[in-house]
This record gives sequence, C-alpha cells and structure tokens, in this order.
Amino acid sequence: MMRKTVIAGLLVATGGALALSVVQFPAMPLLAQEAAGRQAASGAARQPMRLGAATNFSQGAPLGVLGAAESLPVRHFRDGGRWSAIERERGSYRLDIARANFPARLSRSGGDLILTVNWGNRHYDGGRTPYSAEGLEALGRFVAAMVERHPNIRAVEVGNEFNSANFVNGPVRDAGIARRGAYHLNMVRAVGEAVDEVRPGVRILGGATHSLPAGYLWPILDEDEEGLIDGLALHPYTTPIDQLAAQIGVVRRHPAARDMPIEITEWGTKDHELAPDHLLRGYAALAALGVESLYWYPLNERGDGYAALIDRAGNVTRTGEAFRYVQARLGQRIARDVSPDPFTKAYLFDDDTLVIWGEPRDVQLAAGLTARNAAGEVLSGPFSLAADRALVIEAERTVALGENVRLGCSALVADSFYQFAFPGEAGGNAGAGRFVPFAVTANSRANWLVRPGQERAGVPWTPYLSLDGTPQMRLTASGMRVFGDAQIGHEFLPRQTGPLHLEARLQLAGRGPGELRVSLRNGEAPITVEGEARAVSIDQMINLQQGQGLTILAGVDGQGVRNISYRLRLHDRARCPALAQRAD
Repeated sequence: MMRKTVIAGLLVATGGALALSVVQFPAMPLLAQEAAGRQAASGAARQPMRLGAATNFSQGAPLGVLGAAESLPVRHFRDGGRWSAIERERGSYRLDIARANFPARLSRSGGDLILTVNWGNRHYDGGRTPYSAEGLEALGRFVAAMVERHPNIRAVEVGNEFNSANFVNGPVRDAGIARRGAYHLNMVRAVGEAVDEVRPGVRILGGATHSLPAGYLWPILDEDEEGLIDGLALHPYTTPIDQLAAQIGVVRRHPAARDMPIEITEWGTKDHELAPDHLLRGYAALAALGVESLYWYPLNERGDGYAALIDRAGNVTRTGEAFRYVQARLGQRIARDVSPDPFTKAYLFDDDTLVIWGEPRDVQLAAGLTARNAAGEVLSGPFSLAADRALVIEAERTVALGENVRLGCSALVADSFYQFAFPGEAGGNAGAGRFVPFAVTANSRANWLVRPGQERAGVPWTPYLSLDGTPQMRLTASGMRVFGDAQIGHEFLPRQTGPLHLEARLQLAGRGPGELRVSLRNGEAPITVEGEARAVSIDQMINLQQGQGLTILAGVDGQGVRNISYRLRLHDRARCPALAQRAD
C-alpha cells in the first residue's frame, strides 16, 4: 500500500491528546459482543494458528540454542533488530555480525521471523526512542536494510510494549500515555514506507502493547485513516485465559479492528508447574478466536522467572514438550469453539482432536479415543475435568461431544467469573441464570459502562466496567473497586424455583482502614452474613422463588478507595444426586 509521508512532530487531536469516548462506536448486543471475541476475522479464510517462540539472538544468545529449538521444532521466531549494534557509524550497517545476521541462520532451518524494532541509536535523537523526522527516517532505512537482506522476515513489529514505561524513553516517554500513540503511529509510518520500497508484502504490526488496552489502541486506529497498520501485536499477559474472548471482543469493537489480523507476539507464565497447560489452553482459546499467531515467551531461560521451552543446559523442558506436542497435533488444524456451557471450555481442531477443560465433572470416552495431557502423554481413566489443566482427546476420524465424548453431571448453574461479560449498551447487562452486576451510589442503583482499558493514566490496562461520574468504582471478572460508602451488588434471577447452594468468597485487599461489609437478600428477606473484618465466606443453601432475585451487596466501612477480590457461585445439588451421595 502507499503510506503517508513521514511528518515531524505529533499527530494530535484537540488539546494535544488522542481522546476517545467509550460510547463512540456502535453498541453491540451482549451475545454478539461475546461471539465477536470467539470468531475469526469475518472477511478472511481461516488458517491454522502459527505457534512460535520469542528469542533473544539479537541480544547475543548463543546460536547453539537454535539446535534445541530445531528439535521441537520451532519454525516461527520473534526477535529484535539491534539498531545501535548494527549502525555503529552513521549511515553504515554491519549486517554481517551475529546480532544482525541471525535471521539467515534461522532461514537455513526453515524458520521465519517477526523482527521487532524498538530502541534508538546514538546518532539520532540522542539515542532515545526516535521521534524527530530525521530519527524516524533513519529508523526506516535501517529496518528496510534488514528486511531486504533477509527474505524470511515476514513481519515487522514496531515497538515493544510501547504503552508501558519500560521500553520507551526520552520525549516519547515524557509526553505521557495520552500522546504515546501518536509517536507510535509516526514510527509505524516511517518503517512502513521504507519497507514498502524494498518488500511491500511484509506485514507491519502496530499497537505493540502489553495487555489488551483497547483505550490506548482505539485512538491510534482512529488516526490511522489510510491503514498504515497491517495487524496488531499484543501481549495479553494480564488476561486470564477464560477471559480472552470477552476482552478481545472489546478490542474488536473498533471498526478498524474487527477484521484486523491479531498476532500475540509474547505470552507466557511464571507458574512452571502449570506452564504446559497454560500453553495448551492459551493456544486452543486463541486459535478459536481467529488469532493468527502465538509466540511463547521465552524460548530459552532469561533469568526473569518465566517458564522457558529450553533450560540453561540446552535441554527441552516440560513446557517445551507441550510446545512440541501442540505443534505436532494442533499446529496444522483449524479450531472452533464447541463449549457446551459457560463453565466448560471445549475447542475442536478439525474434527479429530478436542481440547477441553473446566469445572470438575466426569468425562467418559468411547472405545477408540485416546486422552493425553498437555505434554502429549497418554492418560488412563477415569477422566475428569479441571479448571487449570486440559485434556486432549484424539480420534482417528471424529470427536463429538455428547456422542463418543460424554460429560458427567455438573451442579454448577452460575459463576461470577465465567459469566462475567461486557454489556453492549449502557446498562444493558441483564439476564436470568447469571449474576448481574450493579452499583449503589447515594442510595441509587446504577448500571455499568464499558471502559476499554488504559484510556487514561491510572486505570487498568484491560477492559473493565465503571460508572459514569464515579470512575473510582470499577468491576472486573475477579475484582471490585469501591469508593466511600458506595456498594457493588450482584443479582441472580433464577430460571426456576428451588434450593440452590451459594458459595461466595470476598476478600478485602491491602492494609487500609475500614472493614468489609457484605449483605445478602433472598427477594426482600435479609439473610445473616458472618465474616471477619477482611474476609467473608458464605456456604449455605438458599430456597429461591420464581421472580425473586438473590442479591449480594459488598462495600467497605470507611472512606477512600478499596479493592475487593470476589467469586460467587451457585450449585443445584438436585441436578446430580449421584454426586451428592458420593460426597456424603
């Protein structure tokens, strides 16, 4: 495509900031919003999702690590372009040194590369993140030289977690988050124009964000009127796997993002025990969302605590074994979401491989099916689901839930975490059979508005709910933020009458003044709640009547802003008498 000419200074809207109203884009109904996160870009043919690894060969990692990577195999790499190490003299590139020529070594083993360009060069803008017309033009020339030399560079990621404070410096950092996106778009423009001159087919990835901050991304997409950004590079470290669909659905509410390719260029965990399942579950969920690639961070140990694919001795770790298995079994298959309910996550790859996890329940397999864990090891029954570990069920031909894979009874009927959603319209978040959140301020009931995340300083970097006029009040799938004497409530409207088992856990965070206060009502009847100053646990049977809601209100005695973690669950034990007898 033809890209705009690089300009000096900033692309700014009124007041020098790229601002966005949270109600600017057309509202999406709740179910449509949730579905948007689960579907691929509407105009593109579905393809298997790439699985790659984030490497550090540009920082001096020994190429001997590549041998272990080839054994997995890793075929898709994401690494940096060290501009300062390559352009040591102004206008002259040392493209033969190891830190510049590593893409050629990757190419010999069949590997392609996303080249990340972020840091500055001492010859331009004092070595800071480039911002001037001269600095941006020089950055573009450098990237074009790398791309021209190495045909296996398939994409360029402009910036690295550009919305954070760790990977920018100088005037770009000092300008503040509201103006950061304009600097970023200038860099995208400079790199894109230069790359188009030598290889116009190379994808230019923008955004380059930590987390899923739609409020930071949307203004950039607003200003990108001519489509300078070919795809979004995102690092959703802070989003639980089971919330990816809802949060990516919010990102895609912007018209330009609805069909835009998304590449997860960094993702990992510090939980080494659960890392294999984190990789498998994340791959399954993201593949079903239509995400184009997932790059595990890191390939080899970095000393930062993240679970690597290869240890310091060059051996493949258990997470690496999971990478090997996922690559071999799922890497050439197309995924779709076949989850039977909100509490069970199931993803079918083609028709012969099912990845499934969720709230505990038995799983029965017909003859001829094989169950494996995240590392690809064959399991022997009996089988059951778990919320943080996945089963992979393989068949020679077809895996079908309800036919050759049967799920046991589940008594769970409502869960505030799994059923958390972002309303498509202001206040529109109602529905029977789920906990519907609301707020009480000045003795009046208020409904939530969707906030996109990082729309201003001091707010979460992921989508969340808040109140118009009281931004201190917030709600996410697992946390409440209350202000003063305001309260946050959840109401459950039963679909049928009868006794339900309520389990609720609320915990006051931090050491500030005040005590947690929780009240519970069944219709108009108050129910006594006992708890400590900082924690409340409810575990009791409640007989619900048709048309009368169960309401849980939480707040804090005392002034100021306080955070509360929470989880609300309802079980219908009568659904599963065999399980109740087993528990007795």
